[in-house]
Amino acid sequence: MQETPGPPCTVPEGDWTPPKPRGPYLRVGVIELLPDPLSPLFATLGLSVWNTAGRTLAEAMGPAVSGLLSGDFLITIRGYAYLDLTVTRTGKMLLWLPRYPSFIVRALRSARTRWEQEAHPAYLASVQRWKATDFEAIPATHLLSGARELLAAAAQYCLTIQGGILPAAYLSEALFTLLYTRLIKRRSDPPALTYLLGYDSAPIRAEQSLYDLAQWARGQAGLVDVLLGLSGDEFAAAYRSGQVVGGDAVVWSAFQQRFAAHLARFGHTIYDLDFAKAVPADDPSSLLSPLKFFLSGEIPDPYARQAQTAAAREQAVQRMLTQLGGLRRSWFATCRLGERTRPHATSRPATQRWRSRSRNTMEGSDASPERSADRGGDQGSRGFPWSCDQSSPGDCWPRGVRSDAAG
Repeated sequence: MQETPGPPCTVPEGDWTPPKPRGPYLRVGVIELLPDPLSPLFATLGLSVWNTAGRTLAEAMGPAVSGLLSGDFLITIRGYAYLDLTVTRTGKMLLWLPRYPSFIVRALRSARTRWEQEAHPAYLASVQRWKATDFEAIPATHLLSGARELLAAAAQYCLTIQGGILPAAYLSEALFTLLYTRLIKRRSDPPALTYLLGYDSAPIRAEQSLYDLAQWARGQAGLVDVLLGLSGDEFAAAYRSGQVVGGDAVVWSAFQQRFAAHLARFGHTIYDLDFAKAVPADDPSSLLSPLKFFLSGEIPDPYARQAQTAAAREQAVQRMLTQLGGLRRSWFATCRLGERTRPHATSRPATQRWRSRSRNTMEGSDASPERSADRGGDQGSRGFPWSCDQSSPGDCWPRGVRSDAAG
């Protein structure tokens, strides 16, 4: 797996003078999930809801944070979203600086509770409520209210993760890596990353699901040739109509049912938080490129790839437990226990999935909202799509974009 080079960096024409000349404007945090110019609707309705959600969360976390997020902290400059960190906010941050250590400790200790008992249930309840709504029977104003409600719940969920679960991931991975590298690792021992890979996750399951579909298709007479010959628009039309030119109707119907099952489970993966961007469930053609790549047989079996990294991890663990003794063995066991029992351990690991950025290269293009491979064995993975398990609509998390080994 090789990373596809991105387009050359060019500075768009026009006036890029910031609203406040002395104020820094950053593209970090949640804005990393808004890489493109915002759609007009998200720039107005979307950012307004996100700013309100940010202020609500900040007020609940105390004055050390609420002062930083007063006003509209998310703004647009020439259509792009930016974090407004002006001199006023910087001054407030310096004023509260002595209290930040205790605040950080409280935030980390309450991270799992805020996630499991507050943000997740609220998000799930909103999704389930509107999922059961008959949209044709309610006025348009109610639909607009529903859009605001769902967006607010999603924003609260995302910001709650970013304000607790992800920092916990950063710190635990950094602590394990530091202790292992400085106090435990010998020259012949594997790197710290070996102990963090091979876990199961929704992105890995999504990749395996698409791989299974491709394997089934390769066993159907003529289906591979039909799929490889379709364009994105032709594929979407054939999937929706249930009819394909040049293919067996019975085989295509069976493929359609299997593909629909995949979309029902993994078709709501989000790469861009702008709700104007289609997800695979809305635009099935976005999965044609990765499906063709799987059909080519050039990609390794994701089951075997994950099993190899999991086996390498467990082998490394047993080796360490055998050769270590005393205090160093206790340190290693404690760090490993903390790493495996974190709340997000099954979506392993969250740290670089959120911090890094790139398009998926699994399909050789940037067109796959599946972007399904967990960062796994990829030490340079970038990207931060938002993955949602449709069987549990509230079960969403930032996830990796590509994989070179396993997740």
